[in-house]
Amino acid sequence: MLEKILSNPIAALFLVVTIGRAIGVINIRGISLGSSAVLFVALALGHFGLVIPKAFTDLGMILFVYAVGLQAGPRFFTTFRQQGLTFAKIGFLTIVSGVVVTWAAARGFGVPAPLAAGMFAGALTSTPGLAAAVDTLSDVRVSVGFGIAYPFGVLGVVLFVQMIPRLAAKRMAQESLEKEKAQVHFRVATRQYRIDNPLCEGKTLMDLDLHGMTRVNISRVRQGDTMKPARSDIVLHLGDMVVAVGPPEELAKLEYILGPETPVEQMPPGEVIVRDVYVSDSRVAGKTIAELEIAELYGVVITRLYREDIELVPTGSSHLEIGDLIRVVGSPEDCERFVAFIGRYERRIHETPLLPFSIGIVLGVLLGYFPIPLPGGVTARLGLAGGPLLVGLLLGYFGRVGPLRLRTPYAVRYLLRELGLVFFLAGVGAEAGSQFLEVFRQEGVALLGIGAVVTVVPMAVAFALARYRYHFDFPHSLGTVCGSMTSTPGLGALCTSLNSDEPAVAYATVYPVALIAVTIAAQLLSLFL
Repeated sequence: MLEKILSNPIAALFLVVTIGRAIGVINIRGISLGSSAVLFVALALGHFGLVIPKAFTDLGMILFVYAVGLQAGPRFFTTFRQQGLTFAKIGFLTIVSGVVVTWAAARGFGVPAPLAAGMFAGALTSTPGLAAAVDTLSDVRVSVGFGIAYPFGVLGVVLFVQMIPRLAAKRMAQESLEKEKAQVHFRVATRQYRIDNPLCEGKTLMDLDLHGMTRVNISRVRQGDTMKPARSDIVLHLGDMVVAVGPPEELAKLEYILGPETPVEQMPPGEVIVRDVYVSDSRVAGKTIAELEIAELYGVVITRLYREDIELVPTGSSHLEIGDLIRVVGSPEDCERFVAFIGRYERRIHETPLLPFSIGIVLGVLLGYFPIPLPGGVTARLGLAGGPLLVGLLLGYFGRVGPLRLRTPYAVRYLLRELGLVFFLAGVGAEAGSQFLEVFRQEGVALLGIGAVVTVVPMAVAFALARYRYHFDFPHSLGTVCGSMTSTPGLGALCTSLNSDEPAVAYATVYPVALIAVTIAAQLLSLFL
């Protein structure tokens, strides 16, 4: 029966995934292999003849990095604008440290250039680096060196990113609390103000043009004992109370425009209600709040907008997309009419538009094969990891191109990320397992030691720079380590361990720099050792 399963590529693939995931959930003192256990199961079965078609391996890599790009896209470009140079420095210096260690070990122990170049790529778990070295030397020993160093390259990063949070649990909890307190200043808050500025008497909200001076929304107005939705044509009078929503630093400006802040009072029952609703009607998607004339047609005010876990203050120029969670304020009747209009097809928020999703993967693969000319006649490529990652970042960031909606539901991204990762690990594990023991017997333990050092030194450099030189928090420091080491298994283990997608942003920011650097370095080692 087992022979029949192993002879069927699809059944064999899922057998490896099943056994690997079962082992991966075993937790010993807070440490588990997670999805990376699939790699070691595949190594063992690969020794006994298991073959996973390369197409599955490539598909897994593409799906994983594409899903990571879609997840990190909304935050990636903001992070890159703020800290892009810092991430580039860390990625570059990490690869340089790996080159120095590899060069010194090769010179000191007489390791042939093909083996050394392969070990360098394997220690940094870089299949594009392997491809570049093979393309340069056309020597089978490149793949042998890769096979020697790769298992520890994977295991070393996986264990490191799980051990550090365990060893620094108290410090991480303290940082998380400090970060949460600091973020209070950036969150959207609610404040109430009493109008005592004579210049506001008899003016409408449209006349005041608060959006031209602040990034706040007026959600409702209390006039006497009556609470009303804050429509643009409502006339304000001295003594009125207005409830505003926005960032605290922007809300503070209203004291100079309207009057003093006062405690928020309980709304009179039944007059004004607040509803949260998901945008699910395709007639709304891609249009601005002003174009939809929501206040004029439905008598409600949109005060908050949540997209990809990011809270925004909506204005008339804000676009709405399928899956956005919006907060509306109005009378019970108006809110019900508006919710029925915008949220009647709630199942659509779970649907994935297949056309733009497929186009993105095709563009990512094409971009991966596109040659990038570099000084000295060297040509680099982003490969099947870098190309789909970059396209995924762009699609995740922009969300829409013309009529095409590009955003993908979280559940779909999660499934693709996990499925792609285990496919990739099963493929590379089975391929390396077929020759691992033979190589080990021929080359000895020394090469394993060299490969381990080539993994540990760059990993330590990346963590030291991120954590102690640039003072990143632990999730971003460890995500930077995974990106600098081009370790997709490490990122998968880290995100699962922390139950957070924060490391993916750092990973996606530093990964392209490290990927290009390791590809060039593998070629240079091949030529100059």
